[in-house]
Amino acid sequence: MNKISCDVVKDLLPLYKDEVCSEKSKELIENHLTECEDCRRYLDALNSELPPITLSEDGIDGRSGDSSSMASDCIKLFQKIDRRLNWMKVIGILSVCIPLLVVSTILYVVKDYNKDLYLFDRRVAAEDVRITELYQLESGDIYVTLESEHPCTLAKEGTITSSDGTFDSESYDNGQSCLSFKKVSKLEHILFSRLDNKNYSFVIPSQEIIAPEDLDPDIYACVPEDYEAVESAPIVHTNTLIYYEGKYDERINIWERGQKLQQAPESVEKRVMAQRERFENGDVVLNNSKEASKDDGNILFIY
Repeated sequence: MNKISCDVVKDLLPLYKDEVCSEKSKELIENHLTECEDCRRYLDALNSELPPITLSEDGIDGRSGDSSSMASDCIKLFQKIDRRLNWMKVIGILSVCIPLLVVSTILYVVKDYNKDLYLFDRRVAAEDVRITELYQLESGDIYVTLESEHPCTLAKEGTITSSDGTFDSESYDNGQSCLSFKKVSKLEHILFSRLDNKNYSFVIPSQEIIAPEDLDPDIYACVPEDYEAVESAPIVHTNTLIYYEGKYDERINIWERGQKLQQAPESVEKRVMAQRERFENGDVVLNNSKEASKDDGNILFIY
């Protein structure tokens, strides 16, 4: 009755080793161990320490046997997964950076736009622009407000230029002023902080007088050799036409010489005067023009 099998003893040996079995079970196990060498070796194995794990230079378990081979396979698998994840990160970063680089390169090459290329003509179409204000100021200058259907910034600002190509360093009586907007994409707004207004007001002179010494050096270099004889004479540019030029070079005539205009109301005169003072104090400047803040109506003085 006191005989028990080796299988039962081996099941009880972990409890015997930890001293958590009953006294009766302990007695039976010890009696069995005195007669069974196989169970004694099993107990010795339980009491022995596990062999240390040594890794080779490539990170693989150096122990031999099936268990070490399985561990080695697992390590290799995780290394492959790690390398794959690293490549996925690289590919993800490149998939974002390359399109941004391409867009930036295109914008740099074509500058603001190229109206000869359909895809790069980003001017706001003439049909999408409305004239909301058109007055003559007490100074004789023309005040005009244009409103766009799309967020936009300036492509052309309305400087008086000769219609037949006469140099700005010479007087001419056939000046024209062109205004033009270009659309602002969401990408440009985020990346380049471009303006995204939909309306601008302009003060465009009906006539501008330029002293020779105020000429840009590049323009002054184009003055004829005999200009020194009359260098004290002022240069006068007379405006005969103001127009908006949009996509496909479509035009809207805003004002032309001989057209009668309503006198600007006092509120407009005051706003223009306030903005002119800010410009003269150097508070507002944009691209060779002088711009008010958004809250003040985006008034630009074109000179």
